[in-house]
Amino acid sequence: MEEQRTKEVIMFELCQVGENTYYINYPVKVGVYRANENEVYLIDSGNDKNAGRRIMKKVLDENKWKLKGIINTHSNADHIGGNAYLQQQTGCKIFTSGLEAAFTNYPVLEPSFLYGGYPFKEFRDKFLLAQPSNAVDIGDPDFPNELEIIPLPGHFFDMIGIRTPDDVVFLGDCVSSRAVLERYQICFIYDIAEYLDTLDKVETMEAAVFVPSHTEAVEDIRGLVSINREKVYTVSSRILSLLRTPMSFETLLKHLFTGFNIAMTYDQYALIGSTVRSYLAWLKDTEKISASFEENVLVWKTKKTDSKCSMKY
Repeated sequence: MEEQRTKEVIMFELCQVGENTYYINYPVKVGVYRANENEVYLIDSGNDKNAGRRIMKKVLDENKWKLKGIINTHSNADHIGGNAYLQQQTGCKIFTSGLEAAFTNYPVLEPSFLYGGYPFKEFRDKFLLAQPSNAVDIGDPDFPNELEIIPLPGHFFDMIGIRTPDDVVFLGDCVSSRAVLERYQICFIYDIAEYLDTLDKVETMEAAVFVPSHTEAVEDIRGLVSINREKVYTVSSRILSLLRTPMSFETLLKHLFTGFNIAMTYDQYALIGSTVRSYLAWLKDTEKISASFEENVLVWKTKKTDSKCSMKY
């Protein structure tokens, strides 16, 4: 038990990465920007009410900081889970971008979108369904104008990054570590084409420090961009190879789970299933695969070419 408590303390460490910029070392990194001596803004809020409580007690109260606002990079439940508790306790404003505001205000949209209909109870857990909070668009006049907004679409609808005056860039879920990619194999992406464009954009960025949500902070982001791009093409190539034999979505999903040695759970079915549909849309739009209805089943298949199907890096 003592070892577990020590591990949790280390995970919740407040790490300073600039004169006024910090992050909380948690499963989902939470950024902290100190606007002045007493007021701070959070960049995301953790994965649940308990994360909100810990932020309140271990970061805000201990440092005598007032929470002025929360800026959500995007509306996935693990990034907005602490919103409701912190807003109730402090009355802070919550800022986010475009469609992310709708999903933050009405979080049932996330499991509904992932499942493709009304989500049954296994999809309505804290991993996919956060508590509602009152979010406004980043165009609101109270948004701190010293923070630079960086559009990072692809992983989710209107995800953003934030650059602080200390030249620290928070990247949301733009990139994952090699360990995460190897563990999950098919990481959630909403729009493959936009995600690849975002990776190209991030690869050319410079900053004092980059803080991705699910891996260590780095000074050079290019290595992480490269392995995330490589994983997209690995998954794409696997799908193209499998679809040389025409098959339905469910059959394809089974082969992908088996081939990548992924355990099927409700959450994984929702997240990976949605992502595979996004790959199929991208591959069809780029005319690498086709779809047709056969005996009232939507069947996908790789288009015949003169050479073996491959993806260009």
